[in-house]
Amino acid sequence: MQTLLQVLGIRVPERIGKGSRGAPRDALIAESVDKKDLGKAFGFHRAFDSVGAVIGSFLGFVFLVVITSDGNNTSDAFRLIFVISAVPAVISVVIAQFFVYEKGRKGQTKDTIERQIGKQEQEQRSNKKINFLTGIKMLDIKLKSFIVVSSIFAFANFKLSFFILRAKSMGVSDITSFCSILYLI
Repeated sequence: MQTLLQVLGIRVPERIGKGSRGAPRDALIAESVDKKDLGKAFGFHRAFDSVGAVIGSFLGFVFLVVITSDGNNTSDAFRLIFVISAVPAVISVVIAQFFVYEKGRKGQTKDTIERQIGKQEQEQRSNKKINFLTGIKMLDIKLKSFIVVSSIFAFANFKLSFFILRAKSMGVSDITSFCSILYLI
């Protein structure tokens, strides 16, 4: 990534993907455990998510050092690292697609599922529709305040990719900037 547009072109779809996988993953976790163990399940997930982030960053650094030690171009090294990191992602998608089922749906017939969908559609039609601004006005003042403050911090939270771009434009090597960012994390 060498320009702002490249960073945005990668970060925007990545953030959209993260947002769209969170709710189904949380529903899968909640459905897979007893209600009394929900805290443990989500804590376990969060802990291993953090461990994976640390191990992934460390392995990325190791791969970068090993690949560039032969004098290879760092942009080629980054491409190879992205390809290597895609392998576990593809494996997890295959596992989720073919081996993970919702409880209660595995043995249901198509007619049963269509009846349930029909009931849900009727319930949605019977619910009163509220437009966005009316919905915002109906929120509690404490929640509105929280949303405003969270939004300010969200806008202020820029990603480390921009630090990398700035360091690269100032002549800092990729390995040095990568080490600095690992230190910041």
